[in-house]
Amino acid sequence: MLGIEPRPRDTEASQPWRHPWADRLALRAGPRARGRHAADRLAAGRRSACCRADSAAGKPFWRSGRVWRDRRGFGDGGRTGETGDLRLTEWLIMRRNWIALILVTLLSCTLSVALGTNASAAPSYEQKSPYADFGGYRCGDSYTTLDRREIIGYDTVWGVVYLRYSRRCATIFAYVNFGGPLNSSEYGNAHVRGWNGENYTCDTPGGNGRVVTGQTSCYTPMTTDFNGWVEGYYYSKNSSGGWVMKGFGTTKPPT
Repeated sequence: MLGIEPRPRDTEASQPWRHPWADRLALRAGPRARGRHAADRLAAGRRSACCRADSAAGKPFWRSGRVWRDRRGFGDGGRTGETGDLRLTEWLIMRRNWIALILVTLLSCTLSVALGTNASAAPSYEQKSPYADFGGYRCGDSYTTLDRREIIGYDTVWGVVYLRYSRRCATIFAYVNFGGPLNSSEYGNAHVRGWNGENYTCDTPGGNGRVVTGQTSCYTPMTTDFNGWVEGYYYSKNSSGGWVMKGFGTTKPPT
């Protein structure tokens, strides 16, 4: 016990800011705790005198500079502090929680919209022409030649087939060139193949058609399996009018 004599202002009627269970908790806690609570009530009463003066002047507790400095219950740990301090602390905690909730909600909505937009905006390049317009760009305009093979047959090089990779679209396609226009007894073609079964030729929709009379080259549609390979073919007519493959080339690695 600190020997503090109760004064008229320490009565519950004159201290509406005291916690209604403060005396009950102090009695349960024992003599030492009751002494500590008495000291705390004294410190709280000194701080609360300023609060009462502000209240008498018509200042709400959240605008009182003195209460604002004591909003965390310094000195009494919030055990027996002023009602204004407790209310302000609760209000600050509630405001912080609401702000955090609003920020998390806004962030979640923003990410959802962004992911949904990216998912819906990403075009599919599979079996599309490398020179199709994808909203201002063409995949075939940014290609890199990964490999090339000569189309050889009967000790003759008939043309070259190229494995092209689109840096913009991360796809591959085949391109074949015979070095000059073919005649009516010749035609050529190219294939692009993937390990998942993709097999597109110049005749597949998305390609520009096989190389026929008066033409020199052709390309295939694209595939997103950029681990695939390409093949080139050269055909000519035999004496009976049938088509015979006389040249072949491929970039497929040997197995």
